[in-house]
Amino acid sequence: MIPAFPGDPKTAPPSYHYFIAMVERLQRVKPEDLTENSAARRRRAHHRNLEEGRGAGFSEVILYFNVGMKPHQQVKEEMDRFMREVAPNFAGKHIERRAA
Repeated sequence: MIPAFPGDPKTAPPSYHYFIAMVERLQRVKPEDLTENSAARRRRAHHRNLEEGRGAGFSEVILYFNVGMKPHQQVKEEMDRFMREVAPNFAGKHIERRAA
C-alpha cells in the first residue's frame, strides 16, 4: 500500500502532503501504536466504532488492513474475518456480492 502514496514532499503537490505524513506514520507503526480505530481489534469494538460513525452521518468508511507491513496471508485472513463477522451487520453491496 505504501508505494501507492506519494512520499517525497519535493515532488508531491501540496494537497498530497497529508498522504506523505500517512506514509511516514505507516512506516513507523508498531502494534502498540494502534488505537480503537485499528483493524487489529475485536469484532464488538469494530461494530461499535462503525455504529458510532453511522450515527454521526458517515455512510462509507475506509479500512486499512495492511498496517505495519503484515504478511499478505494475514491481511487476507483479517479481511475475510471482517467480512464474515462485522460487515453483515451493515447494509451495502457486500451483502449482494456475498450471496452471488
